[in-house]
Amino acid sequence: MDLLEYLQTNEIDQPLPRSSFETFDTLEPQDLTEVLSQQRPALRMSSVESLQELIIARYRWIGWRQAVAETNDQRVADGLEALAPSSLGALRADEVYALDHLDRASAGDESIRTSLFALYQRAVTVIGEQANIVVSAAQAGHPRAAQFARLLGAAGTTGDLDAEGWFEIIRGVRTNALKIDVGVPWDAVVADVDFEPLAARMGDRAAPDYCEAELSALSPRFTERLTSDYQETLMRRLSLRYHELLSAEPIRAHPLGAIYVGTDRQRVGMTILDKKGAVSTSAPIRPSGDWAKRAVGWMKQNRVRMVAVPNVALAQKWLDEIMHALTLEKVRTVEVDVAGLLEARSIDDPRLKRVSTEIASAIVLARRASKPLDEWTRVDPLRLGLSRIQKELDGGQLREIMQIVRERTIATAQPLSTAPVNTSGLRGRASAPLNPEITGIRDLRPGLQLNGIITNVTKFGAFVNIGIKQEGLVHISELSDQFVSDPNEVVQSGQQVSTRVISVDLDRGRIALSMRSENSTLRLPNRDNRPMGGGRPERMGQGPGGNRGGGQATPADRARALQDLERLFQK
Repeated sequence: MDLLEYLQTNEIDQPLPRSSFETFDTLEPQDLTEVLSQQRPALRMSSVESLQELIIARYRWIGWRQAVAETNDQRVADGLEALAPSSLGALRADEVYALDHLDRASAGDESIRTSLFALYQRAVTVIGEQANIVVSAAQAGHPRAAQFARLLGAAGTTGDLDAEGWFEIIRGVRTNALKIDVGVPWDAVVADVDFEPLAARMGDRAAPDYCEAELSALSPRFTERLTSDYQETLMRRLSLRYHELLSAEPIRAHPLGAIYVGTDRQRVGMTILDKKGAVSTSAPIRPSGDWAKRAVGWMKQNRVRMVAVPNVALAQKWLDEIMHALTLEKVRTVEVDVAGLLEARSIDDPRLKRVSTEIASAIVLARRASKPLDEWTRVDPLRLGLSRIQKELDGGQLREIMQIVRERTIATAQPLSTAPVNTSGLRGRASAPLNPEITGIRDLRPGLQLNGIITNVTKFGAFVNIGIKQEGLVHISELSDQFVSDPNEVVQSGQQVSTRVISVDLDRGRIALSMRSENSTLRLPNRDNRPMGGGRPERMGQGPGGNRGGGQATPADRARALQDLERLFQK
């Protein structure tokens, strides 16, 4: 059963086009952005919540597929009939394992197995709300015992336990410092359950006791399910917070000031951005004496219309002082989240590298307030540290949810350009139709000249928005009349370019473009430009049997390059 069938069986919304699931089935998290870049119109029409559920369902399907394979391999090895995957389509991974156990326990009696499995599913629901969680030390004298000491004892019921609290306990369990006991509220599980039909099938066995014994044997599956449910809850929460950061309203009041307060061992950083977003002036200040009053005076002297301040600081006293001073002087402020501030300062930005840490932090705050979408997308979402227990979560699943939320937010923010964002956060923009005479892919023909905006630069070329639903792809061999080893050397996201149509695939919606002059012949680097070590720079389509001479590319070379382009479209 593929992903699309799994979604349909479980009645989960399918927010993306059916064709996207051909690659989405086996997609690696790091490749998701390139797939989503072709789905901007669909992303614009989808809610953040539906996209979250798509990624969660994808990982449920991955777990289901693994559980079915493992279970049936073991059943065949044990001489038992394999469970039919078609009958397991609506199940979670833990339910597949549980069904196998209960099928063995009932000796193949389908009626007993069905009754026991229904009881398991009821137990999962009750345990998720009412189970008592008891945490104890896994072993005496564990080197990290002190770190988890506060978690020992009764942690409460599952209904009261926060998702982050659960994963703090799981962290201790994974380090072998803690062990956890999930107390099944059996009375609540069997309430209103009629055991007579089951007892009649089981003969003189006491049905309630038998059922309780079999369900108790599945206690690891209950813990597994709790962990999965808490993880999904936390991932939804983190991705919604990420969405809020990306979709914050940009501050358009300029000059825009920013004051950064860090630790009590740092100076306070101050900076001002002009209406173009450039840093006009910066200054540090030591928090002593009437420093807050002087800081506000400096802002007013530079005629700032608003000041960005951190939403939290280790030196909270200093933050309170500056906020009080700004309020007294009736200076408008906006709080900016400091998540991932270290990562933001580490971006390859010459301006940030030339100034002190506190000034760089103030610049980041001001930029986040002025252009939140651009600035937040500069940082890998997993390195923002939006939760203290983030490392305990499935990194691949969390990354996919963050990526799809990011792509949807960018698509929504750009009514005209349906193009992707690269890791630098720069976006292609257009205020008027790029090619007014082109209304759709059927208007394109080889040789047609088109205006475009670079929307994403990859190692094999660049995607270009030409003003219609489908994007074009310029292969690395078609970016310039000269040899190109790295596309980033000649193009960047947001750049306006002139392109020429090479080929159009109407059936698959694929457009191959070129930025080379029409009659150009590509020249490879001469000997003086070869890399150190005497090796020859290689391009796609120039392996053994390709252009060996270092002169002009032959028609065969270009044909191979176009074949490479076709293969890339298929990825």
